[in-house]
Amino acid sequence: MHLPYRLLATRLKQINRWKFIPKYFRLIKKREQTFERIKFITKCRTADIIPRFLRFRIPENGCFEPTVVHNFQRKLLNQELKRAKDQLHLHNESIDRVRKEVRETVPSNYIPSIVFNTRHIIYATRSTVNERHQRKLEKLSTEQHRPLFKVQDTVKLQTLM
Repeated sequence: MHLPYRLLATRLKQINRWKFIPKYFRLIKKREQTFERIKFITKCRTADIIPRFLRFRIPENGCFEPTVVHNFQRKLLNQELKRAKDQLHLHNESIDRVRKEVRETVPSNYIPSIVFNTRHIIYATRSTVNERHQRKLEKLSTEQHRPLFKVQDTVKLQTLM
């Protein structure tokens, strides 16, 4: 049977084995957020949408052509994608290190509960971040007049009777 988070925390605190668990859960959440960030930036790149954090005001003096500015922003987007992938790699290394410490300190009968709570944290984080990013993408696509690649029901098959 899997213990809920609070009961797991209480039991592990009683035997002084709770030290690495919050750090592990925090790292899992950060890694999942970074993974979702990579997906968001990749979707922006494929849809040719510039996210709000990379947009900046351009002087109206006519010195800057829109295509040059857009290409520069796309380069910034690619750099941001590379930075997020590097950060994901660092999170994975940290998680491996803390996971090893958790395995060594926590009794084996509590490991399934930790795995259960880890999966719950991953699912909750993924769903909230994914919803937020989807809303941002839809809003940015309407602002920048660039359609998202949502192609549904384009091919309908008829069955012959």
